[in-house]
Amino acid sequence: MDKKNLLDALCQDIESIEARVKILNDNIGVLNETLGGIKKTYSLLLEEEKNMAREITKDAVKVIQLKNGMANNSYEDVINLEEFNIPHDAVIEFEGIDQLRWNSEESKFEGELTSPGEFYGLLLYWNNDDDKENGKPKLERKVHILINADPRTLWKNIDPPTEGPFYKENTAFSFEKLGERTLLGVSIRGKSHAQKGTFRDDHFEVHAWDNGWVLQVVSDGAGSAEYSREGSKIACNSVLNKITEFIEIEKIKNVENLIVKLNTDSCVGNDDQPDVESSSEKISIKLEKASDVSDHSNNDGNEGGATSDEDIKRELSTLIHEITVQPAHFALKEIERFSVEKNYPIKKFSSTLLFALSKEFDFGTVVISFSIGDGAIGVITEKEGELLMKPDGGEYSGQTRFVTMKELFSSEIYKRTNFRLYKDKVEAIMLMSDGISDPKFGTENNLENSDMWFKLWKEIKPVLDNKEVNEKEMIEWMDFHEKGEYDDRTLTILY
Repeated sequence: MDKKNLLDALCQDIESIEARVKILNDNIGVLNETLGGIKKTYSLLLEEEKNMAREITKDAVKVIQLKNGMANNSYEDVINLEEFNIPHDAVIEFEGIDQLRWNSEESKFEGELTSPGEFYGLLLYWNNDDDKENGKPKLERKVHILINADPRTLWKNIDPPTEGPFYKENTAFSFEKLGERTLLGVSIRGKSHAQKGTFRDDHFEVHAWDNGWVLQVVSDGAGSAEYSREGSKIACNSVLNKITEFIEIEKIKNVENLIVKLNTDSCVGNDDQPDVESSSEKISIKLEKASDVSDHSNNDGNEGGATSDEDIKRELSTLIHEITVQPAHFALKEIERFSVEKNYPIKKFSSTLLFALSKEFDFGTVVISFSIGDGAIGVITEKEGELLMKPDGGEYSGQTRFVTMKELFSSEIYKRTNFRLYKDKVEAIMLMSDGISDPKFGTENNLENSDMWFKLWKEIKPVLDNKEVNEKEMIEWMDFHEKGEYDDRTLTILY
């Protein structure tokens, strides 16, 4: 066979092998799917068996095994008596387990379980009313139930060491009345930290100025970063300090003047301005692209004199950039400076950063927000609940972005800022770490679901309706139980 024919034959063999490998891979995929389905069905059957009453033999005696219960929870187990050779019209009494009672009308055991353990009781019965009235002896069946301990009571609560660097309290609470509104901040250590005796990594800052502007900042220190508890603190304080500078030099008045013009001038609803979106309910501005985070740091303070639609949009966009991106960049620089000073890698201080600056005007409420990382910034009006950020996620659970990542401060950083002018009454502005958003929303799609925001607002509002929000009650609400969700939890609300 010559070289050409040999090469052709070899190519055909390779193609044949590739085809067979493809078929094999396809079949493996089908087999894996089938196996997954079988495992799922088997798991469901096991779960169903565990959660239904059945007859078992214990110590050579047939016993009615009730489904398992859990302490500190309500319990009910509907019983088909005939499955246990008890007539459906039997006259039944039950004794021996104080936490349970028999409901004859609905043929079920029910009760409020308080103590974990293994318990036995007796189901005493006559086959019918006549047997009871004629004085026939009671028949009996032994009943068994296993009441599991409430998982919440099994968690340890070990205080972190008072010595060592960067001590932080397990909880933080702030409450301030602002006329008819209230500014609240709460942060608690997650159960995963309490179990190990490690520190709370979250931090928040809230502040209200006399001119009506209010700042809410939340930072979630990365669990994998040794000193992120200090990184989150520096991040929050840096944003507060930088925005305070902006307000104290009265540049905020230029922002206010432009907002008033945005509300009243012809740019509202002008189809020729694609960077301004407006409706009868709110106005949004899409920021311009900025080539550098310090591009607008040398403004001469003369903003606010814009007259054309384009000028208003451009100048307001510039100022919003300055009041959001620059504080975030300042946080990065402060963490970087601190890490060099302490001779630690900056990654040890990795933290997310969310903040919102807001003010009520006669014509509506302005919310200017910025985000790096996960968690959520939401606004609840009379008509909708709206997410004001796109949470950073990754390929794996818990993967996110941090303010300590210098590469984020590129020309795309402006996309992390939002501007809203709400014409409808704003009921609440909420910022939260993922310790709250993950268990309460679950998915990013749910974060964008207005009904989910209303659901959360309805759940927390009874605690907030007190004239003086009780720190203990608020912390108890924050400590809600959700299986698998044991991270630090931080929440700030302006309402």
